[in-house]
Amino acid sequence: MKLKTNQYTKTLNANTENVLLSIIMYREGIYQANFGDRTTADNICSQSSEKPEGYSTYKAFIAYTNDSPLMWLPHDRPIKSKTDNLIANDYNDLFDGTINMTLSNAGIYVSSYFTGMNSDGTSNSNNCNDFSTTNGAISVMIGTGNSTQSDWIEKELNGCGSSMRLTCVAY
Repeated sequence: MKLKTNQYTKTLNANTENVLLSIIMYREGIYQANFGDRTTADNICSQSSEKPEGYSTYKAFIAYTNDSPLMWLPHDRPIKSKTDNLIANDYNDLFDGTINMTLSNAGIYVSSYFTGMNSDGTSNSNNCNDFSTTNGAISVMIGTGNSTQSDWIEKELNGCGSSMRLTCVAY
């Protein structure tokens, strides 16, 4: 079988599987912060018209109290945009305080977006009660698409009643 250019074949314990070479970061629509649980947020990403085809897993790039991308994001692949711009060399590079290219320059977006994360990828306690409320008196950590420094993921706190982008990843 001919593999797509973003795949490679890996053999583990005599089992061969096709593995996608990159993790793709992409934008989704504008929402308020009451996505609901992880399954509901991930469903938004898997049904997005922005999602890249050919991947088996689509997840919201946000952190819940006991569920951050540190727990499930593959460690061994570069993180790119849908237009093949390199955002980070791998998992460690994504969460080391800087990224290679702004999300804006990667073609994702320039505005602020929900993260609920600290710059090291851990869950921030400010996450709209696990993305269950639009109460403006409760806060959420947001990131910015205009930076390669730690504020790309941990810019500032914003009220949960605000509307902004959701970021997704595919792998």
